[in-house]
Amino acid sequence: MDTVITRERKKFMNRKLKFLIEFCLAIHGDLLDKRKSYQISLRREKVDTLISTKRRLRLKEQKTKIQQQNSQSYRQSEACFIKEFLMCMGHAIKSNEGLIVILICLLIIQFELNQRVCSMEKSWQNQNLIAGQLNEVRILIQSLEQERISVVIDKTNLLQLIDKILRREFEMYEYYLQKKYIVNILVELSLAKDQDLKKLLDKKYKFLSYMSKFTFLNAHNLPMLETGLWFMGNVTTDSNEARELIIQQTNVIQLIESTIIEQDYIHKNLFETICWVVSNLLKYDRLDEKNFISLCNVANVYLDADSDKIMTRDILISMAKQLSYRDKQKIRILEVQNSFQLIMEKFIESFNQNNMMIILPSLKCIGHIISTSQEKSIVEKYTQFDILNIVINILMNNKNSQLFEDALQTLSYLATGLDSATVKSLIQQPMFDQIMIIAKNGLRAQKQKALMALIRLFQFLQEDSDMVSTFATYKNGIFIQALISQVKLHNSQGYSVMVKVLRVIIDILEQNSRQQLNMGRLGDLRGIFIQEGAIEIFEEIAQNDMIPDLGQQAELILDYLSGDQDQEMKSNNSNGSNKGSMFPNFHFSLGGEGTFRI
Repeated sequence: MDTVITRERKKFMNRKLKFLIEFCLAIHGDLLDKRKSYQISLRREKVDTLISTKRRLRLKEQKTKIQQQNSQSYRQSEACFIKEFLMCMGHAIKSNEGLIVILICLLIIQFELNQRVCSMEKSWQNQNLIAGQLNEVRILIQSLEQERISVVIDKTNLLQLIDKILRREFEMYEYYLQKKYIVNILVELSLAKDQDLKKLLDKKYKFLSYMSKFTFLNAHNLPMLETGLWFMGNVTTDSNEARELIIQQTNVIQLIESTIIEQDYIHKNLFETICWVVSNLLKYDRLDEKNFISLCNVANVYLDADSDKIMTRDILISMAKQLSYRDKQKIRILEVQNSFQLIMEKFIESFNQNNMMIILPSLKCIGHIISTSQEKSIVEKYTQFDILNIVINILMNNKNSQLFEDALQTLSYLATGLDSATVKSLIQQPMFDQIMIIAKNGLRAQKQKALMALIRLFQFLQEDSDMVSTFATYKNGIFIQALISQVKLHNSQGYSVMVKVLRVIIDILEQNSRQQLNMGRLGDLRGIFIQEGAIEIFEEIAQNDMIPDLGQQAELILDYLSGDQDQEMKSNNSNGSNKGSMFPNFHFSLGGEGTFRI
């Protein structure tokens, strides 16, 4: 019995235990499911929060970007609209000044807006836009005449904008493009007139310093080097002040000298540009010896090589301008640097080829060299090349008025270095007769140069009384008549010219006082002065207290004429009659105001 109970109890207990186990497992399973579902829900909540946060940020960024793009597209469309409108307006009025002015204002606004941009992408877009607008400004300025460039400089802040851009460092390719276009704009602006060039070269902008640096940095980049030298050539064309700034504040001369040495790789355009800059700098009136030597070395390349005639002419013209300042030390430099020899050779070559383009400036150079220095080596040079005979040939056979004037001037310079026998032989040539006629009746410029040549020849031979008589009595006193014609222009003549003219007249009168000169149909020397109305002119000069030296010379001339008249009156009184006298009623006195009667 107990066994049956025990068996039944075990079964009951097993069923109960199984139930309890199943119950516990069920409860535990619910707990696990709840925990799992809670974890899942928590994870989902975090994910949703993260996604929503990222979505909000993304939406915010997209909104900001869309706003920026809309703003950029609006400004670009506005700029394009204004530019298109201005282009239409420019075509309508057929003028680019207004278009350039407003386009530059738009460019300045764009540049200032770009200063506030932080985004690299946005900055890149703006810099590219600015570079393109700068190029358009350059093209428009290039189309303007010289007078119109001043409008761009005066009515815009273009110079200030250029200065701001040049002060920025090279940060990206677009900045390089901007500065490249600005260099080209500066080249175009350098064609402006002198008053506008002063603004361009103002120290506050430092454009000259930048262009000098740009030129040196691109010494081996020939197109960029040529662009930099174009700027230097433009600003030095007519402005002596600009030449001084470039010579003193840059090393352009040394750069040119080092560049021209390697001329094998220089193309023709750069070769011409260098010639242009050198010819401009040679005109500077205070060029020091060091820079003059460097420029002579470059000039010799153009004189020695088979260069273009225009380049050779430009070098010779500038050399003549430099030599006109009469610096003996520079003449010695020319001789040492062999430049004098090359100038002589060019002169003879051009004379044989009848090349007027080279003859004129080379003859001017020779004249200035001879007039400045009469050293033995210089005299031997022009004697060796037979310059005198070439000058005589020009005077006799050439009809070019400018060449004739320069030949006359050169002859007057040559006269101071000739021997007396050569001068006497010159007087016997037909050329002498032609010079006399021009000195009396020629055009004003030729007239003065012819007279100066005759005066130099006269002064060279004034110790020879026979030659003085030859000059004075030549063709019934044509030389004296030429002198008097210059005296009549005393109010417009230079002081040195009048001193020389009056001195020659005094020398002739002194010779006349020693030996009565026969003036042909006019009878005597005094007759020429009376016929030409010179007495009143000398009285006017004598009474002019502003120029005492000329007044004293005029009084001395009047004294000589008065002495001749008194001598003639005594001679006539001794004969008891005025017959035979050419001017029987002539009376002249130097008392007080001075009187003159016939």
